[in-house]
Amino acid sequence: MARRGAVEIVSEDRIGGTGLELTGRVTVAEDRREYRPQLLLTDEGQVAKAECTCTFFRKQGLKAGPCPHLVALRLAYAEQEARRAREAGPRAGVTVETRTYSRRRGDAAEVVQVTLDRNRLKLRWGRAGQPMRLQALRFNTAEEARAAYFARVARLEARGFLDATAG
Repeated sequence: MARRGAVEIVSEDRIGGTGLELTGRVTVAEDRREYRPQLLLTDEGQVAKAECTCTFFRKQGLKAGPCPHLVALRLAYAEQEARRAREAGPRAGVTVETRTYSRRRGDAAEVVQVTLDRNRLKLRWGRAGQPMRLQALRFNTAEEARAAYFARVARLEARGFLDATAG
């Protein structure tokens, strides 16, 4: 990582129900070699599988710990994600969240609950103390679901609903 440009993330493949597969290219000028580390990260960020084309990994596997190329790939990915989060703003990192809103209507209180769960959006609404109605929406990407979630939240707040989960 000390040598800028030595580590390149070649591909990021999201595998449904498994995690994120990262493939990298690490160029070591002193050795005149190029290594191909691969990591499979779970949705929680844990390493589920690791491979590298270097001699150290072929001889030791992960028994002696990860090779420097795997560590460099993981650090490069963490740096890239931190940069993406800074550029995208504070809402970009939100993947799971639930907000509950309410407002008084005459004698009854209306309640609306909005839940974001990665690429799914769940809406529950109804009168307080009554069975709630449910609508479940599924989006192609987490970004689309996040945009729809915050759009619903903004609409509820514009319609006079108060966030019951805040404070």
